[in-house]
Amino acid sequence: MAESEGKSTTKGRARSALLAPSQRIVHGMVAEHNRENGSMQLSRSTAAGVPAGDMTRRITRQSDPSLGGAERITQPTARQKTGADAEERALAYLSEAGLRPVERNFLCKVGEIDLIMRDGAVLVFVEVRSRADDRHGGAAASITPAKQRRLVRAAQFYLQRWRSPPACRFDAVAIDAGHLSWLKNVIVG
Repeated sequence: MAESEGKSTTKGRARSALLAPSQRIVHGMVAEHNRENGSMQLSRSTAAGVPAGDMTRRITRQSDPSLGGAERITQPTARQKTGADAEERALAYLSEAGLRPVERNFLCKVGEIDLIMRDGAVLVFVEVRSRADDRHGGAAASITPAKQRRLVRAAQFYLQRWRSPPACRFDAVAIDAGHLSWLKNVIVG
């Protein structure tokens, strides 16, 4: 019995060395749980072996014996790299246009927002979409009504932080075959 307890303790220590108690695996990425408002945000620290600033590393669900049974970190997939590159390009474009970054990859229980920026006094929620070609309707067409509803719910969740929320709008950055288009006020309602 003592031997099995030792194994579970060792496994628990290895797992906790990779993930802090407030961190979880969400959609294959390390996320930090904010107890104050219940949101989940991608960790920007070096916790779980993820270098600072590298938000696209995935956690595999397979245990690795060399890590005491804990999940191991792998390199980002090509799809994740493409998404991260598109978000970086959108961030650079919008920053050049005068918007100030507030938060990246806001993740909560109801959805995710790629970029949250300020345009003067207006808070801008930005969805970034990228497509290599337009065979399936292009990047802007991929923002379906269901995705729009998730964006609105995630924004409402984000806005619970303020007593008096600022004016807001939803923008999209569509990258089709390398051509970037900034679409303002894409969700009205």
